[in-house]
Amino acid sequence: MALASFAPWLIKNMILFTNPVYPFFFDAPRWDVYRQAWYTRPGSGLLSTAPLRLLLLPWDATVCSQEGAAGFASPFGDALLLCDPNGKGSLGATIGPLFLILIPLLAIGWHALRQPERRFVKRAALFLIVPCAVWVYSVATSVLLEQTRLLLQIFPVLAVIAALGLESLREMAVAGIRLGFVIHGAVVFVLAISLLGGVLFTVGLNSVSVLVGARSPQDYLRDQLGWHYAALEEVNQLPDGAGVMFLWEPRSFYCRAGIDCWPDALLDHWYHDMRVSEGDIDAIAARWQAEGSRTCYSGTWA
Repeated sequence: MALASFAPWLIKNMILFTNPVYPFFFDAPRWDVYRQAWYTRPGSGLLSTAPLRLLLLPWDATVCSQEGAAGFASPFGDALLLCDPNGKGSLGATIGPLFLILIPLLAIGWHALRQPERRFVKRAALFLIVPCAVWVYSVATSVLLEQTRLLLQIFPVLAVIAALGLESLREMAVAGIRLGFVIHGAVVFVLAISLLGGVLFTVGLNSVSVLVGARSPQDYLRDQLGWHYAALEEVNQLPDGAGVMFLWEPRSFYCRAGIDCWPDALLDHWYHDMRVSEGDIDAIAARWQAEGSRTCYSGTWA
């Protein structure tokens, strides 16, 4: 079943790139050892830089990580227990603590689950082994893969397991206190805070002013995207047929039709060509011109 779901992806990669697992493991069109090294950054992961933090991955990925933060860097500095305020990496994600709190409750309330629920948890655990193992290995080997969002595909399964952990304690009481009632209250509180944060974030974007016509979309984009949108407005002044090579900038959505923009998806245009051309600047310029680029746009995306 799993192999069947991957078959179209494998066939597509084989036809387009002559590599069924593109871009991994083998050279392919526009992919070589230089790009592979840049993409994977072997030896830069936690196993080399902070091996003990591999034991704290569940804590780092839920409590410590924040959308837009670097790796598992804590937005609260030293205020949160065991969080690393100097963590480095790529984009994190705000997941919250509910997975970490609710899933372990299954160990306490397992006997309260019905047989079909227990079967689901066992099958889900088998399903989760491979993606979680791959992610832990990735975090251990490469700093670029310290991203909780890479586990997005398993969040629905984790949510169901967490809900079962919560449900398993519904009738359990300790010293006359119903645990289910207390934990349900904590969950409601966390969800309310999350909802409030989402509302405040949306209000702060001030997108309603565009929707009601009080502000032009261009003004809004200049405020939200800053120098990036301003630079693309200049790029869009070029004549039709112009080619623009982006350096250190992966975003090209607002390039107008008629201009061929080449975004720097892996931020490696300069790195790769410097190594292929052995540092020969003239050779790099000639190569880009031969490929159709008439100008370059250098971003400072981070």
